[in-house]
Amino acid sequence: MTTTKIIWLVIGVFLVAMSLAVVTDEGLSWGTFLGANWKVGEGEENWRQTTALRLRSDLSASIKNAQRICTKDVEKLCENGRYVNGQTDAYTYWTDQHYKRHTYKNWSEVPFGFGNASDNCLRHEYEQYNAGTSRRLIPKCVEWIEESESQFEVILQREKGNDKREMFVLFSTIFATVMSGILGYIFGLFLNDRDDLFSYQNRRANRRVLIYFGIAITLPALFILWASVKLLLLMIGLFAVGRGAQYYVQMREEREYSSLPIMRGFPIVFLAIILLFSVSTTAFQFPTIKFVGLPTVEDSNTPQKLVNKSPKDAEELRKKLEKYSVGTDVDQSNRSFRWEPHLHQSYEIAAVIFDEIAQVTRQYQVDKNQPKLPINQLILSFPSMAKPEHLELISKVLQSDKCKQLLGLEDAHAELFPSSPAPYISIKFTPFNTNKEDQRVTSIDISADTAVLATKEWVNNFLGRYRLCPYTNSISRAAVGLSSVGVPVGGVHVRAEYSKPGYTAHNSIYSVSKAADLVANFWSEVVTLMNSTQEEWATSLLVFPEYDLEFEDFIDVCDSIIEPTVIATQSTDLIGRAWFHPLYDADTIGHSEVIAGHAVPHKMVEGFMKSLSTSSSSSSGVIDGKDILEYDELVRANNKVRHTPHATINILRRNQLLAAAEYEKGLGKKKPKANSVYVNNAIRLSKAFHRDTS
Repeated sequence: MTTTKIIWLVIGVFLVAMSLAVVTDEGLSWGTFLGANWKVGEGEENWRQTTALRLRSDLSASIKNAQRICTKDVEKLCENGRYVNGQTDAYTYWTDQHYKRHTYKNWSEVPFGFGNASDNCLRHEYEQYNAGTSRRLIPKCVEWIEESESQFEVILQREKGNDKREMFVLFSTIFATVMSGILGYIFGLFLNDRDDLFSYQNRRANRRVLIYFGIAITLPALFILWASVKLLLLMIGLFAVGRGAQYYVQMREEREYSSLPIMRGFPIVFLAIILLFSVSTTAFQFPTIKFVGLPTVEDSNTPQKLVNKSPKDAEELRKKLEKYSVGTDVDQSNRSFRWEPHLHQSYEIAAVIFDEIAQVTRQYQVDKNQPKLPINQLILSFPSMAKPEHLELISKVLQSDKCKQLLGLEDAHAELFPSSPAPYISIKFTPFNTNKEDQRVTSIDISADTAVLATKEWVNNFLGRYRLCPYTNSISRAAVGLSSVGVPVGGVHVRAEYSKPGYTAHNSIYSVSKAADLVANFWSEVVTLMNSTQEEWATSLLVFPEYDLEFEDFIDVCDSIIEPTVIATQSTDLIGRAWFHPLYDADTIGHSEVIAGHAVPHKMVEGFMKSLSTSSSSSSGVIDGKDILEYDELVRANNKVRHTPHATINILRRNQLLAAAEYEKGLGKKKPKANSVYVNNAIRLSKAFHRDTS
């Protein structure tokens, strides 16, 4: 093999190595290596990354909504009425840290989470719907599928654009480095000619050529140094290779035409240059440093490390846990196993747990006039859970007698690593037993749009009109006036949910299904609020009309299930909550002190009113003596604050509540008197009652 071929082989291997480094799972590798900071997860100030994450987050939300809305259609049209368990991986994958570019190149490959057969069936129904040959899908399902497809096409076009940018960067790098190698070779020829022709007469001319050469390469080199140090190192390395190659060729020619011995040490020098170049690209990749004796979360969470290590390890862990949790029981027909390897936050885990419970309770079947659930046990595992101990606390809530009664549960227990291969919770359902006294009831049949519209009108024409919440003006303007403490104005998200509108069932079954749906939708709305920006949604109103006529049952679910699980997951650090109902009555609650979610007791408001009426008239928030209400009027007004068109749960952001307290603290003497908001609300509503009746 000739010297020229060896040189070109070395350059070719280098170029092939560069080309193979283009495509990676997480981002634009070559541009990232050169310092463009395109890699996902590095620097949220980078607008490219922020946009990419937003696009994938939008697609994830669309697929999630499509899965939720289309579940009943899939069960009816594709599974012959059988229970379908949609997998969250179908939408969580898009926002997961293990997301890989180009995983799906066509919309037809994107899963909805129902399984290949059911996904293909759903797509077929969707195509027939668009063609006008079949209209079996509900319009809302079609709308979310269209939204998901549109979001996917946006991401697909963006990834194609990223590929073009990466190829351009790669081409520019190859061109610059190859030209550096050629320049190094030419520079070697110049030095050789200079030495051969050197004389006193042309020394000045040669010096001038070197000066021009230095100026010519200095300006581009400084620009490249500013743009990418690593690219400059690559170019210097190729320049050295070119110069070394020319010198090697020169030595070979001199050996052929001269009997003088050549410099035997040069091959070692040349190899040293090649070796220096080969390691130059990794000179700035600092080794991972492990500090012994400093514990980390991952060190104590082996399941999380296995899940993050590789899909194969995650699958082996799943099989190991499934075998462990099932034990010696070979009958799998009445059991459902769900594996959620990439959920971290406790509120996300709570949303999955109660969604599974709700799906089971709403899928009961009637066998010989007796209701029967499709399964009797759930096993749910969350190996990447940031705080696995919360799973055990949730299980203790589910073990309470009240919770078992409301949700139809027999037992619940959790087991954590290292006792089990991964954290999991097991939930068993109690069989339904109905009798003649268990009457059949029909659920309320009010459209979701009607319930949402009524709630929005209540916010605009009641809550905002009477300034019952000092920081909410309308459905589109909440968290008003808190910009000075870093809280932007946002909207109020209103969501109306039902079990099965207008269907008939035994009262005991309907009560369980209704309670499970209320809790499941509460946690689903918490996830929605936490995953949205404050500008988008400042707060949420979850509307559940099925409890409109059952105030005590509604409060029972809120106080016995929702509130304890909020505490168990430490979600009190993230959200506040308040219960509203058309029949809300604080006396029915019977509380004498403030408790989470409820209105301030009437007697406490009466005490606040008396205290404020005797204060200095110059103080802010002090009421006029003539505005003091009779107790009956105060009770009526204080309850009215919590009266909404439908049973409703208000979910607030904890950081906004803290910001409001900080804002009021900064008002100084203008700060409202403590508890004056409850008194002023009662007075304003009482005056409104008198105006309406006069």
